[in-house]
Amino acid sequence: MPTAPSVSILIPAFRPTWINEAIQSALAQTFTDFELIISDDSADDEVEKLVGTWSDRRLQYFRNPTRGAPGSNRDFLISRARGEYIKFLFDDDFLYPHSLELLLSMASRTGCALAFHSRKVVDDNSNIIDQPRFEIRPDSRDRFNSLRFRLRGAFQRRIRAVIANYNPRNLYPVDSNFFFGTIIGRAVNLIGEPSNILIHAPTLRNIDKPFSIDGRRMRYLTDMALYSNFMARGLGIVGTNNIGSAFRVHPKQSSRRAYPGYSAGIFEWELLGRWAVDAGEMSLDSFKSMRELLTTWYRSEAENFGELNDFLALGTRTLAPPLLNEEFESVLLKAYDAIEKRSPNRRI
Repeated sequence: MPTAPSVSILIPAFRPTWINEAIQSALAQTFTDFELIISDDSADDEVEKLVGTWSDRRLQYFRNPTRGAPGSNRDFLISRARGEYIKFLFDDDFLYPHSLELLLSMASRTGCALAFHSRKVVDDNSNIIDQPRFEIRPDSRDRFNSLRFRLRGAFQRRIRAVIANYNPRNLYPVDSNFFFGTIIGRAVNLIGEPSNILIHAPTLRNIDKPFSIDGRRMRYLTDMALYSNFMARGLGIVGTNNIGSAFRVHPKQSSRRAYPGYSAGIFEWELLGRWAVDAGEMSLDSFKSMRELLTTWYRSEAENFGELNDFLALGTRTLAPPLLNEEFESVLLKAYDAIEKRSPNRRI
């Protein structure tokens, strides 16, 4: 076997539409010591034909041996990866050339097991829709650091065109209070999707079921489960406002309401919040505030996804630890059953 590469770029593929763009972006990285592994979960040979047009010694193609099983394409790729670090790239996303260089630098300098950069949001034609940048702002009462933060931001905006969105000094270590209080507590994924992150492979493999929460298989928020497992174990997460990837928004992705499991993208936030309280990572008061936010969300979607009414009913009862109690577990299982019934020919 050749010497193991520093990074394994993993593409869990099943759509041919943008696979060439994803492959091209991976092979164009300024950091070149990587392997690119594609596992095909599609039912036909369209992806295979497109991958076959590429010739690069770093590229490997496989068929997912357990096609269609939830999470199996991802897990198969992880089993094939030989790199010290793993970089996911979904088949409808793409990387900018400095993505690996930036993320490896961040991981090396901080010792964090998970690093992420900011990303652009693009449409199905790769037109930019948005480009949110990750930042952790100092407390507004801390006048000195608040002023320094604003001045640094103004300086970065002036020279951004010159440095092509890349400033290796702009790092934001994520602590437990920010993660569980701001990200989980406000039910917003500020880290981004798997195409946005770099993971230390041995650390990932040392976590039993890293994409689940306390043994519960997630149907939607698998990325948030991963980040929660890293943070709860003190493994270190660091982010930057430098942009290194593009997340594509299009009608066929699972984040749209037409996806049978869309409701899990709402109620699994409550699962994460309840788990965080029971694990001592979030206060009960913080969860109650989170529950008020989720109540508004439940009401807005309950007409389309009836299972959310059961979570609304839970909110009228007294909340006391443990929050992952039999009553919540019963409602959770019922909701997952409703999702399965909406997709009888597809296990989610």
